[in-house]
Amino acid sequence: MITKKRTLIIAAYLIVFLGVVFAFWIFVARPFIHRGRQVSNCANLWTFGRCLHEYKEKHGNYPARLADGIPLDWFDGRDSWGNDILYLSDGTSFVLVSCGSDGKPDGINYLAIHPSDRRPEEDCDDATVDQILTDTGWYRACGK
Repeated sequence: MITKKRTLIIAAYLIVFLGVVFAFWIFVARPFIHRGRQVSNCANLWTFGRCLHEYKEKHGNYPARLADGIPLDWFDGRDSWGNDILYLSDGTSFVLVSCGSDGKPDGINYLAIHPSDRRPEEDCDDATVDQILTDTGWYRACGK
């Protein structure tokens, strides 16, 4: 027969165990998963950028829509977080943006980004920060 004292001891062990599992998720597993998505976003944006450069070589300018410059059989228009990738182009340049885990733009004027601009400090621990690739290279790569 289980006594009241033994039941309290089992409940205390269960609470401690759940606390350890929760702490592991918050401090180890979740950041690891976010890093994987950051790396995936970087790889995807870089690949999309290469496709856009190839499109420009063939057609003389960048496409008006991202889908026009990317093979549709492997592109669904979304980043690793499931949010739409933002594509801006005037035909002579482009900006690709993954808006992070929250899906919200950081408030940067993406069209005003110039290659000579000083890049912001990269915060690799913040999954909500935008990753930004321009036709001249990375403006912010780590971010996500």
